[in-house]
Order: sequence, then C-alpha cells, then structure tokens
Amino acid sequence: MAKKPGFTVQVRHDGGAAGSVRFQVHDKVRATLAFPGHSEQAPSPAGTVEDLDLDSLRAGRFIRVDEEGRRRSYQLSRLDRTNLLAVGAEDWHSLSERNDGGFRYLMLPETARPAAVASVQLSAAAKPAPARGAGLRARAMAAGRTMPPTPAPALRAPAPKPPKARPTAVASTRPIATELADKALAELGRDEAISRLGAAYTELGALRQEAADLQARLEASRQREADLIEVLGRWQSRSR
Repeated sequence: MAKKPGFTVQVRHDGGAAGSVRFQVHDKVRATLAFPGHSEQAPSPAGTVEDLDLDSLRAGRFIRVDEEGRRRSYQLSRLDRTNLLAVGAEDWHSLSERNDGGFRYLMLPETARPAAVASVQLSAAAKPAPARGAGLRARAMAAGRTMPPTPAPALRAPAPKPPKARPTAVASTRPIATELADKALAELGRDEAISRLGAAYTELGALRQEAADLQARLEASRQREADLIEVLGRWQSRSR
C-alpha cells in the first residue's frame, strides 16, 4: 500500500490568466511557497498565495522545511497552462507528487485534465483545408443545379530565368511585399484563406506555449541551483 504524502497542495484557476495555490501539512513538518517576484513566507502548517499569473505559478515551488531547517522542494513547472485554463474556475484541484530523475514535481492528476481540450486541439489540427471552389459547388447542389467537374491543373513549363539587369526605381509607392500579399489573397478562395489563417494562429499559439514552457523550466532550474547552493553552504558550515 502506497504511503500517503504528509501534505496537500491545491491549485485554482481564478479566471483569465490568474491562479492561486494553497497547501496544508499533516505532520510536524512546516512548509512554504516560493514564486518569482513574491517574497517567500515563513514556514507554517498552511498557507495560500493568490492572484498569480500562470507563468509565475508554473515557475514556483512548494518547499517542505523539517525541524532541522532542511528543505525539500517540489517544482510546479509540470502544470500545463492549457489544462490550468480549462479546469473549472474557482474550484480547488489537488496536485499529485511525481519523482522524475531525482527532481520532485507536483502535477494535476489525469482525472482533473479535461479531455475535451485535447480532442478540440486534435480535431482543429487535423481538419483538412477545404478545396478551392467547394463552397460554390455545395451551394449549386443545394439549388438543384450541376456544375462541371473541376479541371485538372494544366502543367506549365518552367519560365526561363530573366536576364540580370541593374536595379531600377520602383514606380509604385506601395511596398512590393504588400503587392505580393494582395495578389496571393486574390488568388485564394475565402474558405481557404480562413483555413490557412486559422492554421497560422494555431502554430503561433503552440510556439508561445513552447516558449512559456521553456521559461518555466529555466526558472525551475535556477531555483534548483539556488537550493543546491544553500545545501552546499550548510554542509560546508557543519564540516568546519
């Protein structure tokens, strides 16, 4: 039978991009919470830190302090930002302990992670872009009309490379990139343009999430380094 931990740590989504963390210990050990930009509270049997932005929350630590002052840290960097935003606001969710490679983490259990988030992201990423002209064909069929099949694109011979010429002044006052963008949008159908824009926003969101994860891991590594330096200093003072 697995031994129950001597503490309870819970997280709450306060709405928007804010969250709170609270803890309670069930033995003689005291604990505290540490977050970037917030002063660390004195060790106590229970405590709460509110109104944290989610990036600061994920960069924080839960620290147990025994009677001799020895500290044991649990990182919060494994808390997924998407799941934190999706869990019910104003509800407290207990975190579970996990040991990975000598590092201790507190994570949301699988039962607290909404499956709908993953399914929505998967379906949005896997949805194929509608074929050009699909909207016109569907409206024609609904009206009882038929349309000829879409002809296959004709093969074009590669255009010969133009001779090199000296650069000349551009007559248009609009940037070339803007003209190219307007031309590309004119050749795309409305449905295809919306689909490509949605895919671009999805990719941008994934890159932002990856950057936030890397920032949280960096903060956790810095906190771990500070803990190791503190432990080393106490060991050196005892050995003198």
